Amino acid sequence: MFAAHDHAFLFVAGSLIAVLPMGFITGALALWMLVYLAWSTRAVYGGRWSGMVARAMVLGFAYLVLFAFVTVGLVIAAVIAALASDGTAARRHVISRTSHSERTGKRETAE
Repeated sequence: MFAAHDHAFLFVAGSLIAVLPMGFITGALALWMLVYLAWSTRAVYGGRWSGMVARAMVLGFAYLVLFAFVTVGLVIAAVIAALASDGTAARRHVISRTSHSERTGKRETAE
């Protein structure tokens, strides 16, 4: 439940940073995101600050690797979908031209 709370906070704060013009407020909001995550993690899990920082660094690295894998997977899926849709669109065009020539009795010439 705590992770969902943190992700919701990051989403709202990140959305504000994305829509506000760059300046002091966006910088302060970005800094507050880091401070709030550290503060809330320590409040929930307790322990020393050094242990919390070490856990945050390990989790941040794992999150970065996971995000990279997901991003690469989505790019590959998008490329495959684009290639698949190009073939489908070309087949539809051929079918459409054939149907038109059959309806009108006229053959279209290539331009």
